[in-house]
Amino acid sequence: MPVPISQTDQTCDEVQLPKLTREDIMRCSFSSWYNKLRSNTFKSRVISLPDAFVDYLNADSIFLPSDGQPQPATIEELDDDETSFSDDDQTDDQASCKDFCHSIKPGRHD
Repeated sequence: MPVPISQTDQTCDEVQLPKLTREDIMRCSFSSWYNKLRSNTFKSRVISLPDAFVDYLNADSIFLPSDGQPQPATIEELDDDETSFSDDDQTDDQASCKDFCHSIKPGRHD
């Protein structure tokens, strides 16, 4: 049966983590570990993302690094008067995304 620990026995020490290096980050990249662990992980394929799709991701505050340098996040605040929705704006994005999504569906390999 577990024995309760009294509050006087508990300490609130900070956990000291080792300093994270660029090399540590690079070891986590897909290209660094996938070939070594291929038999133990999911089947994968690396694809190129069209610029329009990357722009779409960036517009939703998802930032992909270019040349290994992270892009700064930005916050855009709009007044209610400045907000506008248009079917025309969505049509171009949807068509571009639809083409890209169609090209990466399972069974459509280059």
